[in-house]
Amino acid sequence: MAPAPAGASPARKRRSADEPPLVVTERATRGRPPREDADPEFVGDPIPADEARAKFPHRYHRQRRNGEGEEEEVKARCHYRAAQVEGIVYNLRDDVYVAAEEGKPHFIGRITELFEGTDHVKYFNCRWFFRSEDTVISTAKLVDDHSHDPKRVFLSDERNDNPLDCIVSKVKILQVDPKLDLEAKAQLAADNDLYYDMSYTVPYSTFENITNDINEISGISSDADSEVDTSVATATLLDLYSGCGGMSTGLCLGAALAGLKLETRWAVDFNSHACKSLKSNHPKTEVRNEKADDFLSLLKEWAVLCDQYVHDNNAEAPPSMDEEEEEGELEKDEYVVQKLTDICYGGIDRKSCIYFKVQWKGYGPEEDTWEPIENLSSLILF
Repeated sequence: MAPAPAGASPARKRRSADEPPLVVTERATRGRPPREDADPEFVGDPIPADEARAKFPHRYHRQRRNGEGEEEEVKARCHYRAAQVEGIVYNLRDDVYVAAEEGKPHFIGRITELFEGTDHVKYFNCRWFFRSEDTVISTAKLVDDHSHDPKRVFLSDERNDNPLDCIVSKVKILQVDPKLDLEAKAQLAADNDLYYDMSYTVPYSTFENITNDINEISGISSDADSEVDTSVATATLLDLYSGCGGMSTGLCLGAALAGLKLETRWAVDFNSHACKSLKSNHPKTEVRNEKADDFLSLLKEWAVLCDQYVHDNNAEAPPSMDEEEEEGELEKDEYVVQKLTDICYGGIDRKSCIYFKVQWKGYGPEEDTWEPIENLSSLILF
């Protein structure tokens, strides 16, 4: 795929109002044919191990199993400060065009990492810019002939890893003061391909002025906005009586604006329609369709079980199932538990106790049943 011409605007044809905005979270290589040119290479020596581990600690921690549907982050063998692709040297914090699918405009991003993965593939991590038509603006109802400057983009916190040969070319992007008028911005951006003055928060479809790293004399940004403190812990939220998730969305947005990463890990509501809506808008949240009182009772009873069978009774625990004989035919009305797939407390027409959802050996998921804990008391020990 040929590089974008220097100075050309990468703006694309506007979508219809019915088409959802593009969210750049997939690997940029999807649908793109591999290059037949010389292989890309890193330039210079690797960043010293101690420095790399301090700067990118998440790359060197033990791999964790992500939740269903989440892409596992690539781990690193070593990091570099520069790389060469098709004879062009790229450094950390360079802004670049990144190859998209055939016939689509190139993605726009900022290089935040250059590293060799544990799979021996050469990667760069990219922080994405969004064109106006790739934000919520694309679905907004515009009045008269109002349009947006095609040279204006928005910096987001969205980022992911891509093979090094996805880099197409460099792009000159200028950060300008959002307080400047349009004419002043146009003059500053005249010698650049693109410019930005605001950030875009994808989960909440919101914009915010960026002023913290503007050089007041030149209007050119520093490199500070491309650095990310990867050591910042994520706070988690339990949303009771969650409804469709409006409270969670507001709290997480407010926390993000205050510099805190907050995620709604669990949400509980008795209305099934509200739960479906919340899950659609927050796919990473575990949404439980039950009474909040029942969920709180479950937490209390689960703590009791942990104290009884995990914390205080290890020495007296019975042998594992692997050590027991499972031979012989089953008695009438006797069934074998394959595994426990879910847990709840009480429910409609049920007594107040813990219930487990049981998948039975030799039966399909449609035959799963909810069983009270007293029916499975011996199984809990295993």
